[in-house]
Amino acid sequence: MIRPFLLTAVLLTSSVYAQTIPVIGTSATLDVATWNIEDFGADGGPTNNQLQLENVLAVIRQSDIDLWGLQELNDEVDFDALLDSLGSAFSGAWVDDDFGNIGYGYVFRSDVINDLQISQILTGSSFEFAYRPPLQMRADVILPDTTAEVRFINLHMKAGGAFEDYERRVAASEILKNYIDNLQSIGVDVIVMGDLNDELLVSISSGRPSPYSNFLNDDDYLFATEPLDLPGDSNDRNTFCSSSMCTSGSVIDHIIATGTLEDDYEDDSADHFIELVTALPGYTSTTSDHLPVYARFDFQGMGTAVADEVPAVSFAIEAAYPNPFRGNATLSYTVDRPGPVEIALFDVLGRRAAVVASTYRTAGTHRILIDGASLAPGLYVARLTSNGQSAITRLVRAQ
Repeated sequence: MIRPFLLTAVLLTSSVYAQTIPVIGTSATLDVATWNIEDFGADGGPTNNQLQLENVLAVIRQSDIDLWGLQELNDEVDFDALLDSLGSAFSGAWVDDDFGNIGYGYVFRSDVINDLQISQILTGSSFEFAYRPPLQMRADVILPDTTAEVRFINLHMKAGGAFEDYERRVAASEILKNYIDNLQSIGVDVIVMGDLNDELLVSISSGRPSPYSNFLNDDDYLFATEPLDLPGDSNDRNTFCSSSMCTSGSVIDHIIATGTLEDDYEDDSADHFIELVTALPGYTSTTSDHLPVYARFDFQGMGTAVADEVPAVSFAIEAAYPNPFRGNATLSYTVDRPGPVEIALFDVLGRRAAVVASTYRTAGTHRILIDGASLAPGLYVARLTSNGQSAITRLVRAQ
């Protein structure tokens, strides 16, 4: 069962908050990460669950990463506590596997990620996916100068080096790629993140070909984390740690994107968060035996390229119409060519509050009435989407 959360802040005291976690994200880009948090909140991993929680809080709070795809969220109560302590700046969703043993989910910044739908996909192939069907989130990514819709897919593939384990990973990879191929064919942007439980050069299973060769050999996909698994001093790039400083282990946590996002991916931004082994004392025994892996996407580059080909969309509130408003507000907007138009309102937490219009409009200036009676007082972002472009403005519903 999927459990969405958007909770108020609860103070959690800990000396760990004084730790300095390197800042990874920027305000102008989408920064994503995948992290297997070993047996989070449950027996089998770090023995001090409270310290593990505090360390995870420190990493998420201080790294400025916008979206986390998390695996091994094995205790729902601790996931609740994690989101509760992060406060209203963050939201998330949790789901467990088919047997209620191993959870996985998302944590994300509410002002950057507006989740439109979160659901398990490919549930008919649950066996191939180790009874953990991929968790898909369709979301609007809201950045200072653009908004883009992206589908995120969180994976926790079958572990183990036995031939059956390998075969299940191969089958799951083929099923997943076929699913994403269909999305990519209609222009949908997809980012896959997770614990793939295998390497890319050769499989951990008796040197067989990587189960993910199908993605690697297709130019329509960007395997952002592939450089971590290239020949060379790979011990410096482990994502799974079999030693305290992660100098031995393997590279099994990855981020993949559809080719539609290749121009938006910031070159060489994908890396493992090796700094954590020194920032958090005893990291592999107190926090996780995996390191987070992250990557950065800059959708402003995409917006500039599109603007050269497609006439811009202008969108504004005319000064004559009240803002702030109590009763009604009149929104004036201009589209430069005919097409479908959607206008939606989002609250300060990034939640969709209302769809004001969803219709077809000819080129020109149009007006729409916003009914304030259906809205709670507060700040709203109105977003116009038309002809593949988006523009926003802010509205205040007065007391």
